[in-house]
Amino acid sequence: LWLRTMTQAFPDVKKGDRLTGIYEPRVGVRFLHNGRYTANVRDADFAQRFFAIWLGPQSSEPAMREALLGK
Repeated sequence: LWLRTMTQAFPDVKKGDRLTGIYEPRVGVRFLHNGRYTANVRDADFAQRFFAIWLGPQSSEPAMREALLGK
């Protein structure tokens, strides 16, 4: 469903690259690769699911979740 957008947002990622996702209400999720804008996804369902990978209570990396949430 979101494959084309994800392919655009995350080009050929190499070791040391930085990927940034920023959620802004009414704007969507903006993605940057090494500080360069790559994509914008205006889909609230996508935003929720994407950020839940790291921030959701069912994250596969609970220690990272706690660190990201400042706990």
